[in-house]
Amino acid sequence: SILAFFLLGSLTASETDYYLAEGGSDGKNGISWETAWRTISNAVANTTDDDVILVSNGVYDVAREIAVTNAVTLRGVWGRSATVVRRSGTDAYRLFTVGNSNALLEELTVCNGSAVNGGAVWLSAGTLRDCSVVSNNYGGGSGGGVYATGGAILGCDVRANYNVNGGGLCL
Repeated sequence: SILAFFLLGSLTASETDYYLAEGGSDGKNGISWETAWRTISNAVANTTDDDVILVSNGVYDVAREIAVTNAVTLRGVWGRSATVVRRSGTDAYRLFTVGNSNALLEELTVCNGSAVNGGAVWLSAGTLRDCSVVSNNYGGGSGGGVYATGGAILGCDVRANYNVNGGGLCL
């Protein structure tokens, strides 16, 4: 019946936009620029399938590897040259592990990662689109920038990365 269609239609998941800004706070709800979150790790942990995380211009330091396991989009709003994600400190770790086929990292610069395979990104599923992957490294392993065992890399600028096997990419 028509009533059943409307009831079922209202129960399906829908996309929610969340906001991330340098001046944000992880204690807020992230549902507007005024209540934006501060860290990418908090945003990824608090979103679900089909959500979009809109990242304002700025430099975002990552203190540990971020596992993207949901079908979320992480998008730099003002483009990859204005939105930088980088490893903080001297410990060796990659910035992102992407393992969901519908996950998308888009319009970001990802730099200063350091891990055996995939200094910046380990892509086993999902898409890396229109990103710059620069200045990531590790002295052993494969793919200083991106280690891809699946997924897609589209329109990305991959340069100045180092690793023993596949400095920029290991596919």
